Amino acid sequence: MALYGMFQREGEWQYTTSSNNPFNSKIDDDAVAALKEFWPLKVGNKISVPVIEIHEWSGAPRAWKIGLEVKSSAFVNVNDARYATYVVVETGTGELLQAGGGSIDQSKYKTIHWNDPVAGPIVKSERLAI
Repeated sequence: MALYGMFQREGEWQYTTSSNNPFNSKIDDDAVAALKEFWPLKVGNKISVPVIEIHEWSGAPRAWKIGLEVKSSAFVNVNDARYATYVVVETGTGELLQAGGGSIDQSKYKTIHWNDPVAGPIVKSERLAI
């Protein structure tokens, strides 16, 4: 997998997780191109990509706007190992969804990723509802 792929999430239960039936997410080719341009990571890199989820039962779409920004560099310790990382803040906003007599309110989250630019992986991640 290319490095940009670690921020590319597709499939069931990726963004909307408060439903009895799964949502399947898909990003388009323009969003994939934007993710590729996000690399190599450096402080100040910033993108915003659209994601569409389709509710499995109703077929109703739910739009998300996902933002990624490299805020800083930092050392982080994980399992007795020290990593030089970039701090990448991911923010997401999902639209209000009304389908089948029910609704899901607008959703927002923020995830902070500590990414090791040499090895490539996200070595630490924290997600918050906002």
